Amino acid sequence: MSKEKKYKIVIVGSGISGLTIANELIASGYEKKDILVLESENRHGGLINSLKKDGYLCEQGPEGLRGNSDNSYRLFELADKVPIEVSDESKVRYLVHKGKLKKVPSGPISAITSPLIPFFGKLRIFREPFVKKKLENETIEQFMKRRLGKGILPIIDAFVSGIHGGDHTNLSIEHAFTTLKEYERSKGSIIRGALSSSKAKKKANKEKGIKKSKKKKPFLITSDAGMNGLIDGLANKVNIEYSEPVTAVEKEGDKFVISTKSATYSASKVIVATGVNGTQSISIMNETKLEKVLESYVTIVSLGFDESAFEKPIEGYGFLSPSKENTFVMGVLFTSRLFAEHAPKGKVHLRCFIGGARHPERASMAEEQLISNILSDLQTLVKVNGNPDFVQIMRNTEIGIPQMQLGHEKYVNWKNEMESKHEGLYLMGVGWNEISCSGLINEAMDLVEKLTTN
Repeated sequence: MSKEKKYKIVIVGSGISGLTIANELIASGYEKKDILVLESENRHGGLINSLKKDGYLCEQGPEGLRGNSDNSYRLFELADKVPIEVSDESKVRYLVHKGKLKKVPSGPISAITSPLIPFFGKLRIFREPFVKKKLENETIEQFMKRRLGKGILPIIDAFVSGIHGGDHTNLSIEHAFTTLKEYERSKGSIIRGALSSSKAKKKANKEKGIKKSKKKKPFLITSDAGMNGLIDGLANKVNIEYSEPVTAVEKEGDKFVISTKSATYSASKVIVATGVNGTQSISIMNETKLEKVLESYVTIVSLGFDESAFEKPIEGYGFLSPSKENTFVMGVLFTSRLFAEHAPKGKVHLRCFIGGARHPERASMAEEQLISNILSDLQTLVKVNGNPDFVQIMRNTEIGIPQMQLGHEKYVNWKNEMESKHEGLYLMGVGWNEISCSGLINEAMDLVEKLTTN
């Protein structure tokens, strides 16, 4: 093994968390030479991976970053990339309801007339501020049914599947949707909590002299090369050692020693940004590991059609499907309507999501059967005729989405105890408290602020 290599900070993992931390640290005053990122694979980005083929841009991970977050724009600034904003069509979204696509309400008025929630279900929602709060943790289904009534559950089911690839009957409200549980805990109501939060934000912005922009922020932003463009820009700014899987992190005096199969590194601080399950593959301070969190695996199938293949033009963001609709797809994104650059001119790019916690067996289905089942749904729901002239299947079979089920607090408590016990050690990444890119970026930015102000 070669001589120990010394750094001020070593970051394990070059996914969105690790790259955000490394770039923001350098921007905050650390020298590039003092920070090292160790990556087990021969590429950076983790689940983020873009593929350009035959004029289509296909994403294996997220389609973009949340445009309503200042930190998303900050990341593009760090990467020296110009964000491309999603089209206004992203405002129109659909849910499968009785075998047809119905618009998701965009506000209180449209919610009243929407067929997605039954009449008595709508009346039940008005009772929410008066429902007694419950401190114990519950599943998302239990929480939403108790607070908003059973009429809302099909919508919740579809959105949990779309966000987590998960099952709302198993996931913890405390960990999967922390903000909603906190609204109940602090204000006794989701509605009162949301109104209070909005009021507090407006007050804080006023005190800071931040005026509300007349231009509404887009739902998503990406780069001209897709998410890979952003990730490549961030990776180019930092030192990364590839194909260096970390096997152990130990403490020797006032320094951490980070071991791989081929080298040894030391640092005053170490940030393990491999997420909850990646962390369990590393021996950290010889502490007892936890079993890995259950993961959900989603296969993404990008299909390209000629515009003439549709009985009427595709419009909007896409659709999600509640489990009671018994569709094969979990949902479909109308990618080329969001970013015109993601398909050749005159073509329609549909991004279909298959598998997840509901039907994990579908994610590994053979291509012919997979496409046949997807087309059956698309013919019914978006009225497409014929076969696609472009197919790209991207299977996430090795890295899934951690499912924050009841009992997830043992992982959060373990993380907090490790960080408290071993000063200078930080555990970051997907599955501890966040699964979305925006959430992970916010966590990463918060950590950098902590490291640079103490």
